[in-house]
Amino acid sequence: MAGEIELTDGNFEQQILKHKGVAVVDFFAVWCGPCKAFGPVFKEFAAEAPAGVVAAKADVDQCPQAAAQQGVMSVPTVAFFKNGEMVERLVGGQSKAALLEKVKALVAG
Repeated sequence: MAGEIELTDGNFEQQILKHKGVAVVDFFAVWCGPCKAFGPVFKEFAAEAPAGVVAAKADVDQCPQAAAQQGVMSVPTVAFFKNGEMVERLVGGQSKAALLEKVKALVAG
């Protein structure tokens, strides 16, 4: 994985909803303390995610429409998509191991 993709309301549909395969989105805000703490963990996850998995970050203040459409009510929220459909959502910071485990299960399934 090359790293994280920065999302906007303008590219969310193309990058996530039209992606064939697994995509993981970190919905965050720059003013959010827990988001700042989780940021480096997500960056490590993005670097280690299996080939073909999209890892993306969406600042809810820059992507309000996408966040609202996906039902994001608090940050950080990590959303897992498979073939453009959200299949799971985790609220709060997560461990890299937990993220990798979920992604591997989605890729395998």
